[in-house]
Amino acid sequence: MEERECSRVWYLNTVLMCGGILLVQLVTISMAGYAFARLSFPGRDLLFSLFLLQLLLIPPLLIVPQSATLVSLHLYDRLLGSWRPISPRPLACS
Repeated sequence: MEERECSRVWYLNTVLMCGGILLVQLVTISMAGYAFARLSFPGRDLLFSLFLLQLLLIPPLLIVPQSATLVSLHLYDRLLGSWRPISPRPLACS
């Protein structure tokens, strides 16, 4: 492969990864925000506290368990394997 073709693949992978993370984040965070703001249900305060606790977890602390999961699912060298650990976090940049 020429370097120009590799650059196109890298650009496409970047767009797919960022777009996928953005889509999952937008859907899940919007639904969670609506549920916490408008709905009353048992355990809401506990669930919201756990949601906030997830913001405080240091991402490097999760690297080993996430890597072990990706290896067991045979996703370690795939684009989905890069996308999967980031998408469920409350803030993708954290």
